[in-house]
Amino acid sequence: MLYHTQGGRPWRQALDEVTPLLDYVWICRPELYEKYAPLVKRNPATKVLYDTIDLHFVRTRREAELQGDSDEKWREYERRELAAGRDAHATIVVSGTERELLENEYA
Repeated sequence: MLYHTQGGRPWRQALDEVTPLLDYVWICRPELYEKYAPLVKRNPATKVLYDTIDLHFVRTRREAELQGDSDEKWREYERRELAAGRDAHATIVVSGTERELLENEYA
């Protein structure tokens, strides 16, 4: 876990210093993957694991269906999550249903 406190070194500097020491980096959520994965992947020896927590686009799609909203919001989550999963060395999901959904998307 990288912990940054006020008055310490900048978080990018701390990340650059620690990444070469890591075999794996575990990143949750698409917005955090987009922020940290490019920096971590500068060290080719470090493997990046993407943890979906849950597939946000599935949850957001269900919410949109219930509320009669447009597809725009969940489709953006879908694009971002699928891109993170494709980019990572491995993806962690919470259910067999989500695993199957991603396997179909990546096939």
